[in-house]
Amino acid sequence: MKRDSYLVARAFRSFLFASVMTVAASQMGAFIDGLMVTWFISDTAMSAINIAMPVLQLYFSLCLLLGVGGTLLAGKAIGAHDRPHASRIFSLSVSSAVVTGLALGALGLVFFNPLLNMLCPDPGIVDFAGEYMIITVPSAAVYMLMIVLQLFVALDGEPKRVTVAVSTCIAVNLVLDYIFIALFGWGMSGAASATVVSYVPAILILLGHFRKKDTLRFKGVRSVRELPAIMRNGAPSGFTGLLMSVQIFVCNIVAIDYLGTAGVIVFAVCMYLLRLSMIILTGTID
Repeated sequence: MKRDSYLVARAFRSFLFASVMTVAASQMGAFIDGLMVTWFISDTAMSAINIAMPVLQLYFSLCLLLGVGGTLLAGKAIGAHDRPHASRIFSLSVSSAVVTGLALGALGLVFFNPLLNMLCPDPGIVDFAGEYMIITVPSAAVYMLMIVLQLFVALDGEPKRVTVAVSTCIAVNLVLDYIFIALFGWGMSGAASATVVSYVPAILILLGHFRKKDTLRFKGVRSVRELPAIMRNGAPSGFTGLLMSVQIFVCNIVAIDYLGTAGVIVFAVCMYLLRLSMIILTGTID
């Protein structure tokens, strides 16, 4: 029993440190990214990113629905020494995330103007937001693949690889921000392109985990009968993420209605500071 307690405590500390560092890298990167957009474009451009945030948060909530639900079932299967079953859950979760992302990206383009007008009724910001979202909205599948892979790689025993992947993503994003915005002068299109391109090295690092022996394997999807169970298990996390998306949207609209562009800028700054203050708590919960 003492030996088991020691192993559990050691594993917890290892996962805790990796989770906190992952959240820290992500939040610090987002904060610096916002500052770079402000420096190289304008503070209005930074607020435009916050206007687009409900869409990204919606994608994230669906990642939680499929990823958290999948990892709970896959973790149970691993605990029962049934890795083939865990691999089937992994395959179904990843495939569902990619297909959902492709569908959302296509719908986002079809209904792009109504979506943009709903998120941003302020003409002073709408052009910036449109330039940013026309690139980030269709990238849903890539973003969702990255997030779901992070959850399963951590489940499969390599949380530090997730930290490396997220840190690399942030570093590439910041470097490309400077190149695309400051050097090439691409403005908001450059900021959005830097964000989307930075997903690729993170995905490659995460996929490297599955080259090892005794890891989860992608087996293809022969049946979706376990998808409802995945969604039921992931529903609490997904619903929480969805509520956050709604909250950001409502706060943006209220800020625009009462304070105009300046209100959105203030709210964006407050959101960045809130994320920074929650690094330890969020990492511990993860």
